[in-house]
Amino acid sequence: MGENATFETGAKYANVSSESDLRHLNQINGVYILDETKTSSFLYDEETISGYISYETEWNKLNAKAGLRGEYTTLKGNSITLQKINSSSYLKLFPTLYLQYKVNDNHQFGINYGKRISRPNYSFLNPFKFYYSDYSYYSGNPELKPSMSHSIEFQYTLNNKYNFELYYNHQKNYITEINFQNNDNNELRYSFVNIPTNASFGMSANASINLSKRWSLYTQHYLYQDKSIFTALENNNQLLENRLLGYYGYLSTSYTFLKDESLTLDVSTYMVTDGIQGSMRIQGSQDLSIGLTKKVLKKRATLTLQVSDVLKSQGVNVST
Repeated sequence: MGENATFETGAKYANVSSESDLRHLNQINGVYILDETKTSSFLYDEETISGYISYETEWNKLNAKAGLRGEYTTLKGNSITLQKINSSSYLKLFPTLYLQYKVNDNHQFGINYGKRISRPNYSFLNPFKFYYSDYSYYSGNPELKPSMSHSIEFQYTLNNKYNFELYYNHQKNYITEINFQNNDNNELRYSFVNIPTNASFGMSANASINLSKRWSLYTQHYLYQDKSIFTALENNNQLLENRLLGYYGYLSTSYTFLKDESLTLDVSTYMVTDGIQGSMRIQGSQDLSIGLTKKVLKKRATLTLQVSDVLKSQGVNVST
């Protein structure tokens, strides 16, 4: 549409048909006998019709793009074992907007907004019990709804090397796993649920720097606050809040040795503070990984040695 404008449109149709057949057998006197109380057959069908339009234009130092996507979805979950059918349909609209303003080669500003959808996995919808042990099991939730998120980002780039960002993300009907403890029979049940609100806002900075011809470095940092508001379904439906301030930092560096630049050393490390997910609190962790790469046969083949989690610090505790 002219020299500096583009219009785009498209449509998509998707059909999913999934079958889950879980069989639980007990060995009795050397013979495997089917346990029908722990056997599940689940069918899931989903159809999605979607279409979108977008318009992009460039005017002097400003580049703008706006779009709108619409999706109509019908779905049906059929638990043959429990003789239970759940079906629903919905129409959703998803607008997006991108604005980029380039002052000069050293300074660029941007603002992005988008609405997105996240659908539950098919296995999350199967209402049957999947046993982990005699006292713990996972139970699907056929009432799960898709999660909707709104995100907005403000960006600034300096010298095409240093990137800074302020962001806010709000999710409605956020899908997360919550644990339920039954003290009467000592059972622990895991299930995915929709929580009313999951929100995060913060700032980030990253940079990619060539310290010399052979030495490069990349670093990334996030400072953020996460908040989850969820319903305690088995505690009189209390509305509870889980909130924390967090930090994530990442650093990787690469150095090339030898005259033919055929040997490269890579070192990366990160650390992250505690995080939250619904009712759960996830312990922070850190990592150090080292890799060595050698190009051989006139650089037509590569040999790599890598050691991950050098400090053995990847194991974390999750509490609720």
